[in-house]
Amino acid sequence: MATFNRLLWRAAGRLQRALEPPAADFQLPHLNYRLRTTLPQLTESLSTALRKGWNVSADYARKQVVSELECLQSQIQVALHAFESATNQISLPAQRDMYDEFVALDSEFELCSVNLREQTVSVETESIVLDDVELGRFRIQLDWRQIRNVNSHPYTVEALTPCYPASSSQIPHPHVTGTRLCEGDATVPIQHALRSGRLTDFFQIVNRVLHTYNSHGPYVALDEWRSVECHACGQLVSAEGDYCRNCQASVCESCWTWCAHCEESRCDACIGRCACCDDGCCPNCLTTCSACEEQVCPNCFLSDTLCKACHAHTTSPIAEDSDTATTQKSPSEIAVQPAGLGQVIVPA
Repeated sequence: MATFNRLLWRAAGRLQRALEPPAADFQLPHLNYRLRTTLPQLTESLSTALRKGWNVSADYARKQVVSELECLQSQIQVALHAFESATNQISLPAQRDMYDEFVALDSEFELCSVNLREQTVSVETESIVLDDVELGRFRIQLDWRQIRNVNSHPYTVEALTPCYPASSSQIPHPHVTGTRLCEGDATVPIQHALRSGRLTDFFQIVNRVLHTYNSHGPYVALDEWRSVECHACGQLVSAEGDYCRNCQASVCESCWTWCAHCEESRCDACIGRCACCDDGCCPNCLTTCSACEEQVCPNCFLSDTLCKACHAHTTSPIAEDSDTATTQKSPSEIAVQPAGLGQVIVPA
């Protein structure tokens, strides 16, 4: 026979009281939150991206708009379910039934925690992997005081070992933004399980949603978990794609540069310029001239130490004009003239 757990019994009693419906005080949940804030911003971003031809940004914004609209649809479903729950009497479980739910929950998940002071119950999932992308473990925490509050979200989904996509540090899962899950088609089952006190069903449904990928409306597409930013322009590229052979940085096709001599690909930061011809060259193909200390390509390096310009300057011959050049004769070549030769006698 299982040992009686006094903590779980007290938690069952508090949860039972939290499930009691308010006396004739029903209100529809607010539905205009996302319409008033997020959606206008996203649609404006989408329009700008389409107008300027930013295809990558437009695709990202389009997916965000679809995701937000689906979440809005989920809110409408919650409102409908809340209305039906308020107008139709639901038989509440007994404290013993709630106790059994806590016991079952403790055996269903590897780690389950109940906090009477905070009036919360939480479970931890195993590491979640979607399409070979490891997203890590998550904690699902329910605040049972908020179950009957139609304008609140009574539970959170927190990434314990987050693995974020390259495009956002606020989305640890394709269907989680911050700590809020976009429930999609699971909205009504989740709400029904909560309001009827079926804790085990609630946590199992949320866990199942976390283990499922819906490609039609993620906050961020799963492919972006396999992507990194281009080192040069910031565009997302595959993490398994091309990279600079010099610095190992990932580079998109638009930002590749090739060495004009060895034809090996490099990123812009790892391609230098020949000081003589301005060809793009990788570091291995550039040589420093010993005279001007500029780096030049193999075609412009003509000797062991000098570039083409310095080599031409140091080896250019001095022009000689044969018609005006003066020839220096040696002393032996100078003829000795007799005394008085060429002299004229002047009369006194």
